[in-house]
Amino acid sequence: MKTYYVYILRCADDSFYTGITNNLERRIFEHQTGFYKGSYTSTRRPITLEGYVEFQNAFKAMRFERQVKKWSRAKKVALCNNEFAELKQLAECRNFTHCRYKPLPSTPLGKGQELQFENESMSSTLFGEGQEPQLGSETMSSTPLGKEE
Repeated sequence: MKTYYVYILRCADDSFYTGITNNLERRIFEHQTGFYKGSYTSTRRPITLEGYVEFQNAFKAMRFERQVKKWSRAKKVALCNNEFAELKQLAECRNFTHCRYKPLPSTPLGKGQELQFENESMSSTLFGEGQEPQLGSETMSSTPLGKEE
């Protein structure tokens, strides 16, 4: 069974690039050498591998890559550093117009008063309490993604 990798690279201009491959060493080499002229990373070398996630299912890997590409920089950094509590917090909706944590209708806040919410727990259900991501049979690297100790 093939292994697929969703990886995050840090470019020379400090931007991130997220990609997918079934041969991580070859793909990193291609990025480093500018094998594909005119590609995003060819003009932003040198690159460093910030992290990767392994998958046994190509469809799940492609779906995860699309999801990560839409993430904010802060979420990508949290993933690369295995900071799952931070990732959970960053995933929480903070827009009161459509969020489940809408302020209760009340009079305008006076000095020293705090907002009250319909759902007081304010805990995200991204991973569940005290749990790290469960990606089925997929595995996260045990050290910060891509960083050797």
